[in-house]
Amino acid sequence: MKYISLMVAAAAIVASLSCSKNKDDKPIEGRWSSMVWVTESGKRCSIANVPAAGGELTFFCRNYPSPWISSAKLNGKYYYPNEEANDYWTITVDWFKAEINDNKLTVVVEANDTGEERQVEELAVTAGNTFYTFKFKQSAN
Repeated sequence: MKYISLMVAAAAIVASLSCSKNKDDKPIEGRWSSMVWVTESGKRCSIANVPAAGGELTFFCRNYPSPWISSAKLNGKYYYPNEEANDYWTITVDWFKAEINDNKLTVVVEANDTGEERQVEELAVTAGNTFYTFKFKQSAN
């Protein structure tokens, strides 16, 4: 019974996430095709608003089979995947974790009990010579 309650609570958190499309999601002429990322419901989304309770977001790349993480930027500082471990598919920074498996990106944002809004200014993913940037903004309690 406890497991069912946790699943219902987790579903409520995921359902309360909102996102919008970045106005810069356009192909650049003469370059590789722009990456197309969609949510589980099929909506394009590059700017996600996360509630203070945190949650998990899932995105799927529709036109590249195996993208990887390039970097993340929080509070003006850049972070990179663990190159020494040859792991370009996972990045964990403080309260934020992103992981790519095949064409699926899973982002986990921990609860925000700081009293202040926080954000991931950019999560850059790539598939060769094309890049895509996600942004996450988390409400404060």
